[in-house]
Amino acid sequence: MKYRAEIEGLRALAVVPVIFFHAGFELFGGGYVGVDVFFVISGYLITTIILNELDDGRFRLINFYERRARRILPALLFVAFSCVPFAWIWLAPIHMKDFTQSLVALAGFASNVLFWIETGYFDTSAELKPLLHTWSLAVEEQYYILFPLLLMFAWRFGKKAIVATLVVLFIASLGLAQWGAYNKPYAAFFLLPTRVWEILLGAFCAFYLIKSPTLHAKTVNQLLSVLGLGLIGWAVFGFKETTPTPSLYTLLPTVGTALIILFARGGTYAQRLLSTRPMVGIGLISYSAYLWHQPLLAFARHRLLDAPPPSLLLLLSVTSLVLGWLSWRFVETPFRDRSLVSRKIIFSSSFGGLVCIVLFGLAGHFSNGYQGRAGFPYVNQGWADNSACTKAFEDEADIAVGLDQLFNDCFKEGRSVILIGDSHAESIAKPLRETVESSGKKLIVLLNNACLPIPGTARTPMEPGCAAFKETVWQKIRRTDATLIFAVRWRINFNGTRFDNQEGGVEEGISGLNHVTNAKNSDLVDHVTTQMIDLSQNRHVIVLSQIPEAGWHVPTQMWKWRKFVSATTPLSTSYAVYLQSNQHVNEWLKDIERVEGIKVVRAENLVCDPVSRRCLNELDGVPLYIDDDHPSALYAGMIADAINASLKTVISGN
Repeated sequence: MKYRAEIEGLRALAVVPVIFFHAGFELFGGGYVGVDVFFVISGYLITTIILNELDDGRFRLINFYERRARRILPALLFVAFSCVPFAWIWLAPIHMKDFTQSLVALAGFASNVLFWIETGYFDTSAELKPLLHTWSLAVEEQYYILFPLLLMFAWRFGKKAIVATLVVLFIASLGLAQWGAYNKPYAAFFLLPTRVWEILLGAFCAFYLIKSPTLHAKTVNQLLSVLGLGLIGWAVFGFKETTPTPSLYTLLPTVGTALIILFARGGTYAQRLLSTRPMVGIGLISYSAYLWHQPLLAFARHRLLDAPPPSLLLLLSVTSLVLGWLSWRFVETPFRDRSLVSRKIIFSSSFGGLVCIVLFGLAGHFSNGYQGRAGFPYVNQGWADNSACTKAFEDEADIAVGLDQLFNDCFKEGRSVILIGDSHAESIAKPLRETVESSGKKLIVLLNNACLPIPGTARTPMEPGCAAFKETVWQKIRRTDATLIFAVRWRINFNGTRFDNQEGGVEEGISGLNHVTNAKNSDLVDHVTTQMIDLSQNRHVIVLSQIPEAGWHVPTQMWKWRKFVSATTPLSTSYAVYLQSNQHVNEWLKDIERVEGIKVVRAENLVCDPVSRRCLNELDGVPLYIDDDHPSALYAGMIADAINASLKTVISGN
């Protein structure tokens, strides 16, 4: 295969935006499309090699996989092993467990599957995962396990039949990606079926150039190759994190890449730009630089108490290129030289390295992130309520039928208590059930994450089934005599803002919320008040106040606080900031508390001290939160006891 310097430059055009995107530079809001560019390049190069060898009758699977092993594994294993000591020193057990799980997935080229499974409401922030970027390598390797086999099988039928088959696969994959981007976005992003079309686009370039290797007219080459650069630039600087991907939008960077592969030749402007020494140099080290950038950024975020400043993020981005050169020069290049490293050595050493990674990863998983390293407790949700009388409604079609079934099985006239709310209700459900049912009552739990369960309020699109949930549940509870408990993240619904504890802890972006000011949403508050008063006419209503938010991931911040600041002073946040950020909520709570039949339970009174003006994030060395706002089992138990105490007072005569 003839060497094309402009392809190296195209790799540089892919890797730099990815690095700057993960570093958090807003200018590169669509920098993640660099991965899509890589997929097209990979499809072109690998398909060209396979087709040439099939044409010559010398294609062998063992040779193909040897090349892949030499290309991928030495640098990948080197970076993975290099991450281990930093993970051991800096990662809290909860993140260490995530890291060791990703090592196991990496060894099986299943990182994309793991990160897809891990995505969800309580998932660890992506920017804190040192090996998150290996998902794209897993996609490629899964593809290249199957693709050569398909070509070998179909070769006897001729290239036209092969191309026709690949076109069908391309259309199916692109259609699935477009559907998945709006219906199953996490699966669409991470999994192979919705990425196949991107790699196939590069494969089509290979088929075309093998059949028609001659150059087109210079004007055609100039226009189309410059258009290719423009399409990639449009995506890099024009896309945002919210742009559905992969989808039809992703045709911009991928078609742009294909245009460059096909037409950036013969001294075109695009070819000259991409063939310059800086571009070629970055392209040569792009794979290793890609491997290094995410661990550098993630570990910096773990090590620092506050978010890394832009100057440090820029320095780390440049450092990834330096480390990329070192890895390319002293790891990639020697292992790709068959005269230095034989096939036996590359396979045996790679196998040995993968086994070591798997063993270390499995040990980390089963030891909950090697939590004994510093005597620090591993903290997970710990409060999942698996009772048959607890139901998280997500499928809109299931809500009416599921609700009727739940009430038929669980409702007890004169004895039932119903907990309604979002993930904050879920967090207290298990201990509340234990306390409520120990006193002879029956608890029913109705949940929908990120959903304000008040009819007539706007739906946030963060979770499915919200509109149907609130309307159907409201109709049902109005026909019962049950005592109702509402546990909701009120501040988000009333204000719609990210929480900033003003000490370095700023909640991550909240998708699905349209109002983003600190102004009180008066119409919404008045409507909720009216609905609550109406409910309280014929039954008791208990409202849990806003659980104080921490702003930072508490178990992680505790780990860093203990290691780098103080081993004795408990982690806490400002009570004044809590009061300021929840001013509208607290005013509303005072209003409805005056209504007969409504009781307010103050979650903040359990952890906030008006004298010290601090709100505890931990108690006796145990985190009170699993993240930045959901209570741990310890705090959830404290809240449950407080609610149960109120229950006893309001229904003592029943």
